[in-house]
Amino acid sequence: MIRGITYATGRSRRPGFNLAVDPDMSLRSAVILMTFWAGIAAYAGTIQQQGDTPAVPNLSRQESLEDRVSSAPESVLKRFSNKLNVNVSVHTVTPAERIILVNALAQLTPFQRRVLQNRLHAIYLMDGLPGNALTFPDGGPTADPMNSIAVRAGALHETVSELVTRKERTLFDSAGSELSVTVDGGTLNAMVYVLLHEATHIVDFAVRATPDPAHPNGNYPLVTGIWRDVITPVDQYRLPILMGISYRRNGRVIPIAHAPELYDALGRTPFISVYASCDSYDDLAELVAWTELTVRLHQPYRILISKGGTVLQAIEPAQSNLVQARLKYLGQLTGW
Repeated sequence: MIRGITYATGRSRRPGFNLAVDPDMSLRSAVILMTFWAGIAAYAGTIQQQGDTPAVPNLSRQESLEDRVSSAPESVLKRFSNKLNVNVSVHTVTPAERIILVNALAQLTPFQRRVLQNRLHAIYLMDGLPGNALTFPDGGPTADPMNSIAVRAGALHETVSELVTRKERTLFDSAGSELSVTVDGGTLNAMVYVLLHEATHIVDFAVRATPDPAHPNGNYPLVTGIWRDVITPVDQYRLPILMGISYRRNGRVIPIAHAPELYDALGRTPFISVYASCDSYDDLAELVAWTELTVRLHQPYRILISKGGTVLQAIEPAQSNLVQARLKYLGQLTGW
């Protein structure tokens, strides 16, 4: 998420650090960081129309997005190590890895690229990062907020399917069971998914596609009627099994025997993934990322429950009527 540190799979809390792609990070760490950069939210814009993409101030950044892949400064490394209680280090990007990053950046939507051209300070590859990626305020005191994206270097060498399957399996206790859960997200490099997700957080931060708690009033068609507040869905979609997952604060892993029940509950909501049910910020980031992957990039998105190698159930969340009904609002955030 954004509004602080955002893990391409964590919980997003604005402002401060916001979690966005891996649930293996404790929410308590995010709460510790929530107080960082508290004034940044005051600069965000607001989406008031449903047709044209909203305006984003031109901050006169000349470097290409590809040229912003750089080594994290010591101040950033110390900040992460101290606040997240982990040891992170700079990953030296090889020429082959840089090509992977360039190719992934090329898959961003036109509007994402436009916003990131103005708002992205740097992309840092790190070893030891507990999540897959995170977006955070960076770039020093400026009139307009800048953000950087930190990425777990290992994600460069995974496919979308491998990364998301690994994340999804942390939801379940599979000890002693023949059941398994696999996510078929295609064979593209995982960085495509990671950057589509993280870039959406920066877009959201810049134009306020989701409400800021400090400024809740406005026109938010992508979340109105779905979210009561940042972390609480409206009653219709506040299903007990989703509210207790390990991605959420005080949540816990569930026996894998309950996987069919979990995905049945997901199908009764407008959330495109279980992770999207955690908060409104990651709901939006997941919706954009998976829609781009499945519609524009023609990748599969199926959650498979198997037993002994035999698929018992295949779930396609992107095909849900409740999810499909939201897609008419995505044009303003993609620029297609």
